[in-house]
Amino acid sequence: MSKVRKEIRGIEKSVIDVIDHYAEKTNTTSNQLIKEVITDYANRLEEMESSNVLHAYIDDLIEANNRLIQTQNENTLVIGELAKKIIERLDFYLPKE
Repeated sequence: MSKVRKEIRGIEKSVIDVIDHYAEKTNTTSNQLIKEVITDYANRLEEMESSNVLHAYIDDLIEANNRLIQTQNENTLVIGELAKKIIERLDFYLPKE
């Protein structure tokens, strides 16, 4: 594992004390806790980026699906009107006995 040293400025002493206290309580090091938090945050950032890409594709799929449903509904109406015309013509040419 490669080691990277970063200096983090602006963290309050009370925050460091909380991390140190929790590290003692869980029998780990404050460095390990900070590493886990940063790793989790990096993973969350990657997930959010992936989620944004997926949302665009999902929106496109929803729009295409809505157009398909609208087209099917319009086709159903046209077929219904056509069926009415056919029945009217059949009634005209083949009168009831």
